[in-house]
Amino acid sequence: MVLFHGRIDRIDTASGGRFRVVDYKTGKLNGKDQDLARGAALQLPVYLLAASRILGLDLREGEARYRRVGIGEGKSVVSFFGNRWDESREAFAKIADVIVSGVERGVFFAPADEQGCRNCDVKIACPAGMARLFGIKAANDERARSYVEMRGEGEEEA
Repeated sequence: MVLFHGRIDRIDTASGGRFRVVDYKTGKLNGKDQDLARGAALQLPVYLLAASRILGLDLREGEARYRRVGIGEGKSVVSFFGNRWDESREAFAKIADVIVSGVERGVFFAPADEQGCRNCDVKIACPAGMARLFGIKAANDERARSYVEMRGEGEEEA
């Protein structure tokens, strides 16, 4: 079993068992609807699963979305739809398995990009040159193989 921690900003319910989870963002939204971003975008599906369970409603009747508030660039909404869960279930399970099996083996990998570091709450704990260190580990540490493959490091985004 995997336990997640987070705070849902808002849940709306409607007739017929429909519901929507909203997470407000003040910055730029770059994501795509229904995209797990190779393990980098799990918040919306996790919130959708949690709300479905909390409310006792069918997951397929829900939607989770980021809503940009204030002035900012990019999209104003990015969504993850419960009625499309069947197309995402297998990928979500594989990503969770890679992350959990890594944690069980004591393997934790920091993102190698500046965006991940910019949003990290504990970046002060990282050594200088984290991106370079990640590159060395990704290329040479066998334990990193499943994570690197999941994230598609070194591949062009489709």
